[in-house]
Amino acid sequence: MNEKTREEIALFRYGLIAPLLNGHMEAKEYFQELEGKIHQVPYYGERKVAAKTMQEWLLHYRRTGFDALKQKTFRSRNSQEICPG
Repeated sequence: MNEKTREEIALFRYGLIAPLLNGHMEAKEYFQELEGKIHQVPYYGERKVAAKTMQEWLLHYRRTGFDALKQKTFRSRNSQEICPG
C-alpha cells in the first residue's frame, strides 16, 4: 500500500468522524446511524464499519491528529515490501 492510498483511507475515516469533531451530532446516535450502512472504502471497496471502530478512529484523531487515521504498515519478515497492517 502506497502513501497516497494511506492518505485516501485517512481522509475517508476523517470524513466519517468530522461531524463529531464539530459538535454537530451526538456520538452514540451518529455511530449507530452509520454502523449499518455500506461505505465505499478506498483500497478495500464496499465495507460496513463498526461503531467501535469509528470510536477508536475518533479517539486516535483527538490524541494524535490526522496521521493516526492512516492505515498502519509493517515489513514482512520474508520481504522488504511494506504490507497493509
